[in-house]
Amino acid sequence: MFFIFQLIILIYIIIVIYYIIELKKYNIYGKIISMDELNDDLQLNNHLKNLNPLHTNFHNYNHLSFGYLMKINPFQKKDSCHSMEDFIKDFNEQDQNYFFKQTITNVNLKKEMSIIINHLFDSQYFFPIQYSLSLFQGKTIIPLQKCNHNYNIIGHIEGDSTIYLFNPKHKDDIIYKDNFKIKKWGQKITMKKNDILFIPNNWYYIQEINNTCIQFHIDIDTYFSFIPNFFK
Repeated sequence: MFFIFQLIILIYIIIVIYYIIELKKYNIYGKIISMDELNDDLQLNNHLKNLNPLHTNFHNYNHLSFGYLMKINPFQKKDSCHSMEDFIKDFNEQDQNYFFKQTITNVNLKKEMSIIINHLFDSQYFFPIQYSLSLFQGKTIIPLQKCNHNYNIIGHIEGDSTIYLFNPKHKDDIIYKDNFKIKKWGQKITMKKNDILFIPNNWYYIQEINNTCIQFHIDIDTYFSFIPNFFK
């Protein structure tokens, strides 16, 4: 029995090492691919396998809105209440006009958002899956963010934003620099309601928002990649 346990651990370590090597890869020719709608799983997964960012639309989220989120309290826990209204009040009191990637705790909302995951061929290996929301009120500039997960998904619930995506080959040109200095290296895309953006591992992005905007984020690792991704 102990031998079997050791064998399982050894196999797991070997697979993790394989993933460490795979996670260093990126497509130096990667570019944003657009699909009219999220209705062709084979095409979707082929583009993602080739490490291209992918922009598409998903009408299953039509019902999501600011009013809906205010009603269901996406941050509500059993032992305490953290509603959208609570968070908006808190960051207004702190003279902020946004919160970024606030973890969702509402189980039903996470279940709704998980519909998109069913389109990904390797979903049986996903662990953990992190769901979060961002709310922007007025002009906001989000500095450079690195995508450290196997799947980095941004979806628009309301409002528009401009996102610049950066291929990892431009890493030395963009890190530790202001947004306006690095835009020339980026691939620009405008996100609107119901738009979804899949960003490959190791890519970077910045955002500019001019009006009220609500986004959801789904960050996904696998049983074999979450450890190396955590330490990246």
